[in-house]
Amino acid sequence: MNALNKGIFISILLFAMSCEEVTEVNKHDIKQTYFFKSYGSSYESFGRYVDEINGGDILIAGVGRKGTATDNNTLSIRRVDSHGNTVWEKDIETNEYYFCNGMRMSNGDYVFNSVYESSEIIRISPDGEVIYHRPMLQSMNNNLGYGIPIENENGNLLVSFTNGFGLGGNSSNFIYTIDKDGAVIGSTKYNDAQFGGKITDFKVLAFKENAYWLTGTLYESPFTGWGNPQKTFVAKFEQGAPQKVFIKDAGNSKERVCRVGVFSSDDGAVVVSSKTSELHDGYPLPQTFFEVTKLDENLELLWEKKIELGVLSIEPLSMNENSAGEYVISGHCALGNSSGRQAFVVKLNTSGEITFSKIFDLGESIEVQYGMQTISGDYLFTGESPGFGNTIEQTNIVLLKTDKNGNR
Repeated sequence: MNALNKGIFISILLFAMSCEEVTEVNKHDIKQTYFFKSYGSSYESFGRYVDEINGGDILIAGVGRKGTATDNNTLSIRRVDSHGNTVWEKDIETNEYYFCNGMRMSNGDYVFNSVYESSEIIRISPDGEVIYHRPMLQSMNNNLGYGIPIENENGNLLVSFTNGFGLGGNSSNFIYTIDKDGAVIGSTKYNDAQFGGKITDFKVLAFKENAYWLTGTLYESPFTGWGNPQKTFVAKFEQGAPQKVFIKDAGNSKERVCRVGVFSSDDGAVVVSSKTSELHDGYPLPQTFFEVTKLDENLELLWEKKIELGVLSIEPLSMNENSAGEYVISGHCALGNSSGRQAFVVKLNTSGEITFSKIFDLGESIEVQYGMQTISGDYLFTGESPGFGNTIEQTNIVLLKTDKNGNR
């Protein structure tokens, strides 16, 4: 090919290349390994649960509020891939479904229950198929499903409710057993006197070796008024054996509200407590620390740890045990140089020593409600934010995925 023909050939080739169709890259399809994303809808939505599904996909669940506060809410479920791109999303209509609690069953299904009155239980498959959706305790005037649903040794579901919130008289505290089809097959009732105080919230942590492990908040006896300090308790009620109750800081004036708790893999209990609670006292109230308490199988104190991150206020809202037996605690906090909220994570080993902590500056105000660490060591957090260009009236679910060092 002579020089003239070669030049003509190159010109034709360049022209042909310039005529190829250009595909615009959608920023939401960028395959980021670690990310911070918002998932909007036509109404307000609040993230309450996140989990990694086999294969690396992520399930996010929360609540949606349509229109005005008097409209029915929804359980909002979204499955995204490992890069945060939506695979599918689904809204399940509910009556009063706010501050939902969630957990994964051993067969891979997910169960959610609500916190406020008109409690409902919803079980779905990892693909979003509704297995059952049932109301709970409709005859109660004020039933509150505080506890995260728990799977017992037989594969049935345990859900805990407090009736009356301790107001105006003794609370009635219930544990209901629900089978795989959503039918109630058993119930257990406990009264305040069995705990040595006046219950305000009540959660079942586990049913192990014929014993219920319970936690929550109470007013220590004798109850003389609402000005009494609230206390965190852990109880072990074994059938045919004496009841055991541990009350944190019993007999003094310290206020320690139970925030979250887990039944640990070494057959003990770990609970997080703080001076106040968002749910009881409004948001946010200034508290610069929270405390973590570890008890053994006999409710004997193993250790206590005071957690301070140098912030103006801090709200511990989630705790999970990771595959290494460490306790991952997350929530949101306020820094001295910021008017918004920032996500945080603290990880403790089995001796109560801090092995990792971080506050995330994400450029937006974010309220993390739930966090966990995957088997590979990555962190997943969900909550909500009015950021990403939204107005205060349009809050969206957010998802933060980081590596084991909290980086993205």
